[in-house]
Amino acid sequence: MYRRHFLSKAIQGLFLFLSFMSQPATPIVLDSLYEVALKVPDKLFGIRQALFIKGFEQILVKLTGDLAVLNTEGVKVAETQIDKYVSQFSYHDRPETGLQLEVKFNEKMVNLLIKTIKLPYLGKNRPLTMVWLVIETPESIKLVGGTAYMTVALKLEELAITHSIPVVLPLLDLAETSKVRVEDVVNLSVEILSSAAKWYQADIILAGRIMQLPGVWQGKWHLFGDQPVKWDTSGESVLFNIEHAFSALTTNLVNQYSSRALYEKGADSVSIKVLGINSLEDYANVLSYLTGLSVVEGVEVISVTSKDVTFNLHTGVGKVAVKKAISLDRILLQAAYNDFDDSFIALKYKVRK
Repeated sequence: MYRRHFLSKAIQGLFLFLSFMSQPATPIVLDSLYEVALKVPDKLFGIRQALFIKGFEQILVKLTGDLAVLNTEGVKVAETQIDKYVSQFSYHDRPETGLQLEVKFNEKMVNLLIKTIKLPYLGKNRPLTMVWLVIETPESIKLVGGTAYMTVALKLEELAITHSIPVVLPLLDLAETSKVRVEDVVNLSVEILSSAAKWYQADIILAGRIMQLPGVWQGKWHLFGDQPVKWDTSGESVLFNIEHAFSALTTNLVNQYSSRALYEKGADSVSIKVLGINSLEDYANVLSYLTGLSVVEGVEVISVTSKDVTFNLHTGVGKVAVKKAISLDRILLQAAYNDFDDSFIALKYKVRK
């Protein structure tokens, strides 16, 4: 299975320039989403426990996009039992960073906590956002990308790391600038922007325009994903607008791409049949995968044949939300109806080989 790795321990730049790839868009897999590295003055137990909580809170905010999660009773209780959520930790003293505590949190335990407090969240598989941003002053109007407005690009990179939101800026080479103009962003020419975004395998588009007005910088933002959303920002600088826009972007992505986004009242379970399970290893991998989906609370095996296995997924969401969660991973491929001889199963997939 092809996966585009977005964050690594080294974090080698969060802006992806995928010039030589032609596959359809697939989500970015943030393998280190549940890991943190924190500066530490020494290895004393008390300091370590305090940093466990600090790192834990950072992970929760990245997952939910909402600082309010830290004020919930469930999180407050969890912090009194923080060791239960830590899978492993180690100290590293490097010349470039000094002494750091590196912590890996238990993904299943953290996800279960968020499910328990009934908040939406995004897991490791996240959509890639293409950012088309125009900055307008009385003297000029330019697109951000390539070598233009590097300070702004670096700020976007910093925010992408902080929020664990994969983003990409345009290269703005000659081929691209001949197809996408400043006016296309200003006028929200969605067809043109979407066509260019496919080159980067982006899943959604954020179009922004920051204008210098007397005494203030004003931003207008449009997010084109499953549900178009727009919002405004206003502040003392371009970077101030970008910070607030990124917070809004994070919130909207969680709202649109989490399990709660497609909630269907009364849908307590969804049946799914999977073709191509030919070994115990295949069976174990599929069962583990379905159990770990953010929209799934439990899994039952209904039937097993030589060709396929039918599962019942216990979930508070409907089949639309389950389909979206599976499509983000690309581990299972949707099967054609003629691959099966029954029509009462809600969802039908086959194992990606």
